[in-house]
Amino acid sequence: MPISIFLSSGDDGRKAPRADAFYPGGTSQYGTTGKVNIEFEAKLYKDVTTVLDISCCSAFNDYSNAPGNIKTQYRNWVEKIAENPNELTSQDYTSWLKLFNQYHPKYSSPVHSDLKAPEALYSIIYSSSCF
Repeated sequence: MPISIFLSSGDDGRKAPRADAFYPGGTSQYGTTGKVNIEFEAKLYKDVTTVLDISCCSAFNDYSNAPGNIKTQYRNWVEKIAENPNELTSQDYTSWLKLFNQYHPKYSSPVHSDLKAPEALYSIIYSSSCF
């Protein structure tokens, strides 16, 4: 099933899921608090769905100032999730969310407490026949 309703052009010119498509009522309801949550969850979704193909990893790519070892560890984590969605734990997600917030000043914001777990991503993964 195509997911074109989720796609828009990303910073790097590749197609990426629109964050608004993940959240009932859109993302504007969260203001600047939670921007990092929303951006990371959307990028993680894109990475999980493309890692086994060609285009990983948008969350920690060349536009990120993260060191190489962080980028490698992130890719390894994303590959595990793509192979087994149960690898997506709230604890790991929170750790990577913090690193994303640290290494992406463009998306840095206070973390929104209602968005700490990747609930939208869980919903999409567990309702999909792709995983």
